[in-house]
Amino acid sequence: MMLFKASSATFLALGVGFILGAGGSILFMKYTNDRHVFGVLENLLIKIDELKYQVDSLKEVNAVKRNYSPLGSSGDEEFVDAQGGGPYDVKNPKVGESPTAHREHIDGFYDVVGGKGGDSFFLKVDTLMEGTIPDRKKAYKLLQDSQEKYEGNIDFHWRLSKSTFQMAETHKPQSEEKKDLLLVARDLANASLALNVNSSSAHKWYAVIVGSLTEYLGIRQQIELAYSIKYHIEQGLKLNPKDAFLHYMLGRWHYRVYMMTWMERKIAHLIFDNNPPQTSPQETLAHFMTAEKLRPMIWKENLLHIARCYAEMEKYSEAVKWLLKAKKIRRSEIDDEKTDKDIEDLLSKYISYG
Repeated sequence: MMLFKASSATFLALGVGFILGAGGSILFMKYTNDRHVFGVLENLLIKIDELKYQVDSLKEVNAVKRNYSPLGSSGDEEFVDAQGGGPYDVKNPKVGESPTAHREHIDGFYDVVGGKGGDSFFLKVDTLMEGTIPDRKKAYKLLQDSQEKYEGNIDFHWRLSKSTFQMAETHKPQSEEKKDLLLVARDLANASLALNVNSSSAHKWYAVIVGSLTEYLGIRQQIELAYSIKYHIEQGLKLNPKDAFLHYMLGRWHYRVYMMTWMERKIAHLIFDNNPPQTSPQETLAHFMTAEKLRPMIWKENLLHIARCYAEMEKYSEAVKWLLKAKKIRRSEIDDEKTDKDIEDLLSKYISYG
C-alpha cells in the first residue's frame, strides 16, 4: 500500500469527482482502458490547466491593485516553459527576511568546498552557502557584487545559480517571490550549461531548480518534465559519480515515479505513448544507499527516504532502524521541521516492528 500521495494528484482526483459526480467517478475508474475515457481525461487536464492559469491571472491583477511590484526579470509567458532557455539577465531580487518561513529544505551535504584552483573567493562563498540563512545571504551578495569580475567563469556561474536558488528557498512555498527568484536561478543555470556542458555542478543545479519550479506547474507539465530532470541528474553523475547529492536526487526521482497515484500513471501512459517511467522500491533504495555510503549520517532526509523504501518493501524492522538513525542526526537551523515530523509519524506507525 502506498504511504504518501502528492497533493497535486489529490486535487486532480477531487476534480474528477467534482466534475463527473460520485457515480461518474466510479464509471470513470471502471472504464479507464477505454480510449474515449482517455480522451475525457485529456480534456479534463486541459481544462484544469486553463482554470489554474485563470486563477493565477486573477492573482496578478489583484497584486497590481495592491501596488505589488513583482521580483525578478521573468514573466509568466517565459515561465510556461519551466526548462527555460531565456537570456542571461540577472536583476537583484530582494531576499525573504523571515527565517521562520516554511521551505522545502535542501541542505549542504552535496557540494565540495572550493573552486577551480582553490580560489579563495570560491572557498569563502562555499563556506557561507553551507552555513546559516544569514550566511547564505552574505554569499548571495558577494556573488552579486562579483559578476563583472567573474563573467564567463563556469565555477562562478553555477554557484550564482545555486545561491539564487537558496534565496528562493527562504520564501514560502508557491509564493510569487519564490517563483521569481527560481526563474532567475533557472536562467543562470541555463547560462552555466551554455558556458560548459561538461560541468557536473551546472547539470545538478539546473535539475534542482527546474524540479523546484514544477510546484508551479500542472500535473501534466510535471510529468512531461520528468525525463528532462532525470537526464540532467544522470549527466551530472557521469561527470562526477561521487556526488552524494546527485545520487540522492536520482533516488528522489525514482521514489516520485514509484509513488505516482493511479491517476498520474494514467496521465503518464497518455503522455509517453503507453511507455511511462517505471521503477521499483529496490532500485529506488539503491540510489539512497549510495548517497548514504558516500556521505554517511549527514542528512536526515536521505535516511528518512531509506526508511520509506523499506516500508514500501514491507521490511518494517529495517525501516524503524533507519528512522532511529535519522532521529539521532541533530537538526540544523535551516532544516525543515516537517522532516522530523515525518520521522516521528512513521516511527509511531512501525515502532512495534523494531
